[in-house]
Amino acid sequence: MVGCFDKLKCPAFPSTPHPLSVFAALTGGQGKVMMGLVVSRLDTDEEIASHQKLVTFPDKLAEVYYHMRFKELSFPAPTTYEFTLLASGQWLAQRRLRVE
Repeated sequence: MVGCFDKLKCPAFPSTPHPLSVFAALTGGQGKVMMGLVVSRLDTDEEIASHQKLVTFPDKLAEVYYHMRFKELSFPAPTTYEFTLLASGQWLAQRRLRVE
């Protein structure tokens, strides 16, 4: 992957909206699965963005790529944000992003 990062510097808050992509390579699923992505502030637990997308797994061994592109994502304050990936409402993975 190119462009992976865990810290983002912003000159002012709320930040200027900018594009941001989230990518995951997934295995072990079967059939159609509703994938959800939730972005929340860790200091307040406030959800700032979310998205759902139906993903089809041809079989349990198949590697399926999940890609979500936020066209404009703005961060309201300098803090740590958590990106949580859900499969049919169940926790699957998470990643933190420090915004300064």
